Amino acid sequence: TRRFYGIGPTTNEDDESSYTDEVAFADVGLSSSLPGRFDDFILELGVHGEGHWLDHGRVGGHPSMESPANDPSFAYLFGQAEEVALGWVGGGLRWDTRDSQRNPYRGTAIGGAVDAAVVQTDGKVGATYLIFADQVVPVWPIFHDGGTKDEENPPTDTLALHFESRLSSGDLPFFARPSLGGSEIQRGYIEGRWRDDAVWTAAAEYRFWLLARGFTIWRHIRVERVGAAAFYEVGGVGDNGFALFHESLIQSYGVSARVTVERAAIFRADFGFSHDGFNFSAGFGLPF
Repeated sequence: TRRFYGIGPTTNEDDESSYTDEVAFADVGLSSSLPGRFDDFILELGVHGEGHWLDHGRVGGHPSMESPANDPSFAYLFGQAEEVALGWVGGGLRWDTRDSQRNPYRGTAIGGAVDAAVVQTDGKVGATYLIFADQVVPVWPIFHDGGTKDEENPPTDTLALHFESRLSSGDLPFFARPSLGGSEIQRGYIEGRWRDDAVWTAAAEYRFWLLARGFTIWRHIRVERVGAAAFYEVGGVGDNGFALFHESLIQSYGVSARVTVERAAIFRADFGFSHDGFNFSAGFGLPF
């Protein structure tokens, strides 16, 4: 079950409707650094196919998306996407000096990507475009000593900064258009809370370790490290890239709990707050 609030920066929390989305998908991708002196550049290529079957929403106290009680545009968007298959091809390139792609302690990543839905049930074509930048800086630890230089993975507190913007063009079903909210961007809002043809977001996250040495759960099953993070995020949505920064600012903030079983295996639970209230999300890996 998913929620839908409408398209654009002026949607209200009271506009909430819902729909169910049965999804089947398959994808294959390649990620590789370039050879020689260009080994800080990462090239990614992918092919993705997905099918969606939409049905009535089941969120109590709110109408289903196709209900006449909603704005008529809700039912129109639902009808256009009720049974849709999409075939995507995409590629991206980034300059990446981070010391880890899964859990970096230092470094920079700047890049962009294009994903094109070149095959759709109704014969239409659409695409999304992404630009992003990340910076991670180690900071002085508070709850531990920072480990030793000869450790392979010493406990390291960091300040992480992130920016991204997504644009879309052509014809895409409403659920494939850029959005804010969920477990990675604007975590104070529910997934898909904000949608339009263009979005942007910027975030700052202070990541710190509370238990730097972890503990054994049972036999060989061990928690390597327990930590937390505090985050603040801003962003906006608009009907095109020029309108983005003229619309109302969207803000969220919160705290996150982190547990690792190794450096690249991070489990997190995020507690976000925003104008809409409280939102909880959980995921595997860092949000950025």
